[in-house]
Amino acid sequence: MTAKLDNALGLYKEGIRDGNARAALDKYLGDRYTQHSTGVADGKEGFLAFFEPFLVRNPVRDIEVVRAIEDGSYVFCHAAQTLGGTTKWVTTDLFDTDAEDRIVEHWDTIAPGGTRSPSGHTQTDGATKVTDLERTAANKAYPAQLPDRRWTGCLPRTGKGRQDRELSEGAPPDRAGQLRGDLR
Repeated sequence: MTAKLDNALGLYKEGIRDGNARAALDKYLGDRYTQHSTGVADGKEGFLAFFEPFLVRNPVRDIEVVRAIEDGSYVFCHAAQTLGGTTKWVTTDLFDTDAEDRIVEHWDTIAPGGTRSPSGHTQTDGATKVTDLERTAANKAYPAQLPDRRWTGCLPRTGKGRQDRELSEGAPPDRAGQLRGDLR
């Protein structure tokens, strides 16, 4: 495991799961900390102002980091949480790190957990290990080329002219007519 992953997982596990928020911040955060979570202010004091009362309200915390991935300065964590033995949440966290691999910025989403989708899957099942690292460069290159592709056949009809022209000119003639009819 790398220092970036160690720091992100340490903040999550030691700071929140184990209830040692203040010690974890000193250990894993960089010189600054920008927080994008609703209700949590920037900096160590902002983090503590939210999480110290949270830890008191939720003395029983089961947190499992299901998958964690590092890409450049970023670390992505996907976690299943049970608070108080019954309340289930699934969180997705994105951390940015500094030159010393310490956390300097955080974004997250949280949703009720413990449910299955119509397809029978949970929010956390599936592969947990990266098995095709040789495809990383190609996978990163693919979205970068998307703006250059003519995806105009997917644009809704606006009545403003430009998108409507691109819709009919950018997609095969039979598909353009079908899309225009579908998106009116």
